[in-house]
Amino acid sequence: MKYCVYGNPTIDIIEYEDGLKVVSYGGGSYYSSLPIISRGIPVEVYSVYSPLLSGHPIAQYIVKRQYSTRTNLFYLRYRGGARELKIMEKSPEILNWNTHSGLCIVIANPVINEIGYSLLKTLRSKSVLLAIDIQGYIREQVDANIYLKPSKIIYSILELADIVHADISEFKSITSMEGVQSNYHEIREIMNGVIVVTRRPGKFILLTKERVKFIEIPEDYIADYKIGAGDYYLASYTIHYNETRDPEESIYRAHRDTTIWLKNRVHRGPHYTPTTQPAVPLHHSI
Repeated sequence: MKYCVYGNPTIDIIEYEDGLKVVSYGGGSYYSSLPIISRGIPVEVYSVYSPLLSGHPIAQYIVKRQYSTRTNLFYLRYRGGARELKIMEKSPEILNWNTHSGLCIVIANPVINEIGYSLLKTLRSKSVLLAIDIQGYIREQVDANIYLKPSKIIYSILELADIVHADISEFKSITSMEGVQSNYHEIREIMNGVIVVTRRPGKFILLTKERVKFIEIPEDYIADYKIGAGDYYLASYTIHYNETRDPEESIYRAHRDTTIWLKNRVHRGPHYTPTTQPAVPLHHSI
């Protein structure tokens, strides 16, 4: 069974606390494709393709149907352990006709609202399994700044998805929405699949229709460079859930896979030659 990953890739300019600036290729669809590609599983990526993405390591997997001169260009600034995120250019939405044929295991991982509700409904009807990362649905752009602000589409995500992934700040923003109380019972009334919440490295909350479970995995590795870890984790979790249909066991297996990937990425070196020119050839993580 092939995997179909939806979401627009990014070009990221990253400024670290020591003043180092690097350029990186990124995006949720990119990082979510990596564990699929590494296993030799067929994958198709559905995005809006821009010429600036020609050097992106995910470009060869993009089904090139929808084009634009615009691409997602992000500026990430790290200070005191916090990340400031700005958007310098934004890709268009993925249109409803830009979808796969036949059945597929689908991972919808938007960066910032490029997968609308109508497209989600179409993906649901064409998915053997539908996994969604909510990050791209709770981001609001004000000028160049990006803030967390949930939209009503969150209700639909919880109803449509087999798997929903969020980190703890994203999950808290859901529970603060009007109509959704900050208790797990009400969320479980809305959801139809499973929700996996990443609290911190090695700590998770698992929500199913039947239960809520807090899971802690003894952690012997804390990564300094964590960009893309949640996206990688979602795809790895989806792969294991598809194989086992065990929501708890899949948490442990995906955590193991993601930790190995983070360690290997450090060994390869995540940094690039300092530049602010997106066209410079960049590091490939595949």
